Amino acid sequence: GSFNLGGPKTVKYVAIDPFGVASAVGSQTYSGYAADALLTVTPAGSGGGTINSIVPVNSIHCSWPSQLGDVCSTIQSPGTPVTLCATPSSTSLFTGWSLPACTANDTCCPFTLNSATPVTATFITIPPVKVVDSLGINYYDLLQNAYDHAQTGATIFAREQSFTEILTANKTVSVAIKGGYDVGFVHQTGYSLFQGVIIRSGKLVMDRLTVR
Repeated sequence: GSFNLGGPKTVKYVAIDPFGVASAVGSQTYSGYAADALLTVTPAGSGGGTINSIVPVNSIHCSWPSQLGDVCSTIQSPGTPVTLCATPSSTSLFTGWSLPACTANDTCCPFTLNSATPVTATFITIPPVKVVDSLGINYYDLLQNAYDHAQTGATIFAREQSFTEILTANKTVSVAIKGGYDVGFVHQTGYSLFQGVIIRSGKLVMDRLTVR
């Protein structure tokens, strides 16, 4: 018969005489072969997006939420180089991989598949406040948190929704706040509502904000 050696193995041969007594008659070492490695990709989180393999090409195409025709697992030979890339939807952010070897904020994850490996890729819904300043682009759940972290010259973009907070401006910085944006912060489709604003220092330039 056939069997999976899974690597080098020594097979011993025995002979059994008519009385049922076994005695060794020889042995042989076989090189065998390494067992295949299974890669399983699991997308997760409150957002959405896709994970694709660019190496090996088209081995993985996995969507979140899941779609008909998704391929979220593949079997490869041990030692196969793999690169997975995550693409968030227009209303989502990619927040990282479960593999320690992959940098959390990098959308592409290169690694070597040596054994069965599960990988989780996480997407979240874009938070309702976006800050663009000298530190780059960052997202927050509250207007106050966004203002507190904003650098001078920053622009704060707020989604078209109601914020249950009173914004307090108490830094010696100049900040613009633009409200009424859609989920992807592409178009101003309405107004952002909040409870009030207190300006103690600095400068605020506000657009499409309504105080209730």
